[in-house]
Amino acid sequence: MRDLSYLVAAAVNDVPALLVLLVGLVLAGNARRRLPRPARLLLLSGLGVLLGVALLGLTWAMLLPRVIDGSRDFSQVQLMTMASGLLQALAYPIGLALLVAAALAGRRATEGAPAGPWHGWPPAGDPPAPEAPEAPGVADGDGGTGGRREPAQWGGHSRPDGPGPAARA
Repeated sequence: MRDLSYLVAAAVNDVPALLVLLVGLVLAGNARRRLPRPARLLLLSGLGVLLGVALLGLTWAMLLPRVIDGSRDFSQVQLMTMASGLLQALAYPIGLALLVAAALAGRRATEGAPAGPWHGWPPAGDPPAPEAPEAPGVADGDGGTGGRREPAQWGGHSRPDGPGPAARA
């Protein structure tokens, strides 16, 4: 029962990451038209390395109780644990570097964009329109025209909520 609870705890920690990496591999493999070839290959390589690291960690976590029970020599277990940890410590940053390279591969600077940390990015949306100062005559009820006649725009009204020209005359 002790081994089963250990295996469940190890699987609960690692299976979500494994699923994300597998879904990422499938999506990257199917993105032939949307991703340039170098970016797609870097993405697939990075995800593959990270998937290998995650599988190695999960496999070692599941095998560790059996290795400890079957081995009388603690130095061998310590050596295998250190080798697994060293391999993971080297492979994980390599996988992340490949993902970063995939994100940046095939990107070109926009022409005419000034250099700098924020100048190359397009604005997120239209800037808010400045509020117009209150026009004279709004309080007088003439629609803010100050007594001028304006051409009708909305079915005889100069404003959609204002009175028509016949009511002003």
